Amino acid sequence: MGLEWVELVMEIEDAFNIKFDDEAAGSLHTVGQLTDLVLNKIGSASTNPNSFRKAFGILKETILAELPDTCHITPETPTETVFPARNRKYWWNRIAQKAGVKFPEITIAPKLLLTAKSLFGLSILMLIGGLVWLESVPFAYWIVLLSLWIGLFLCILLLKPASVFYPGIFPIPPSCRTLGDLAKAILAHNLTQFQPLDKDAVFTTLAFIIAEQFDVPIETIKPETRFIEDLRF
Repeated sequence: MGLEWVELVMEIEDAFNIKFDDEAAGSLHTVGQLTDLVLNKIGSASTNPNSFRKAFGILKETILAELPDTCHITPETPTETVFPARNRKYWWNRIAQKAGVKFPEITIAPKLLLTAKSLFGLSILMLIGGLVWLESVPFAYWIVLLSLWIGLFLCILLLKPASVFYPGIFPIPPSCRTLGDLAKAILAHNLTQFQPLDKDAVFTTLAFIIAEQFDVPIETIKPETRFIEDLRF
């Protein structure tokens, strides 16, 4: 286990406000064992089997208050039916604010962001090359460079309006594909509001942290999931 494991342990420590022993953390093989270790660390003497239901209840109540036309709110409801492409980021942040909880952040699609960074890097290289060979560079070269910069500027300027027509700009995280998954995310990001935590709540939180860090659907994380063989730490 390398750097990814260290980063995961640090994130879990921050989430639960605990500290792992290096020896204990190094002896873990499955997510279930990690769940037991976290439970032991937080010293949960009592249980709260309604942690998930409480988180989902907060989410459902807020959605119905802000979007009264929404129907069929169940844990299996796809998240995109409540947060469609149109103004997705606005409603995502508004529902979180009205619910008084923290949601996982939705960001620009990684591939789109990588493309923009690559084009910007290319434009910088073109600028440097043009300045170095200034006398031999044709006028058309500068036209191309200027067009590239204008295109990048327009992309940034029109990013929010474009999200209305292109949902891929602000995709819903794979770990939040249903409202039930989003409720688990609320539980993971707002632990102090759901204390004390039972074993299921701890596992749910750990599963979300792992799924979010590795950008995978949360349902792929099971108690028997092995860190090395399945998650390839």
